[in-house]
Amino acid sequence: MVSFRWAFNEAQAHFEEVLRIFPDQPDAHFSLGVIFARKAKFDEALAHYTQAAEIRPDAATHYNLGNVLMKVDRADEAIAHFAEAVRLDPQMAEAQNNWAYALASQGRLHEAADHFAAALRIKPNLVEPMSRVYANNSAKHASRSSNPTPYIKRQRERSLRSKISAEIPKPPVGAACA
Repeated sequence: MVSFRWAFNEAQAHFEEVLRIFPDQPDAHFSLGVIFARKAKFDEALAHYTQAAEIRPDAATHYNLGNVLMKVDRADEAIAHFAEAVRLDPQMAEAQNNWAYALASQGRLHEAADHFAAALRIKPNLVEPMSRVYANNSAKHASRSSNPTPYIKRQRERSLRSKISAEIPKPPVGAACA
């Protein structure tokens, strides 16, 4: 069985050769961004995704740029790239979801709720994100809002959950459940 590391190294060498001959080839830059992101070499990934986005802006490149920026704690920049991905492809639920996650990572939960709801309208089976946000961010952001009491935190969580559940399409009456 061929190891993934070897395959990535082999692919990396090929894409670097393509860029040596055609330095403005966006697919090679995008592919190297993927490879470096998988190797956790985020600076290199950002450089290649940025180059690809400059040559040929598309939703996938901006989405991946946003994901790598989140890995290096640059949520403000990530938000801009997720927004651009959604502008270029309004049906990209994953970009809406990650935009919401980036907003939530900054404690901007009400804005995040709007984007989670949009993601769920596009892709109703995308239900995992809210639990992940609450698990990862509730304690982290409690101190940012003058250390709210547990009651206030519960109220905020209920408000956010009800806003999102109101956005989830309801099955028609009499519809069979799977």
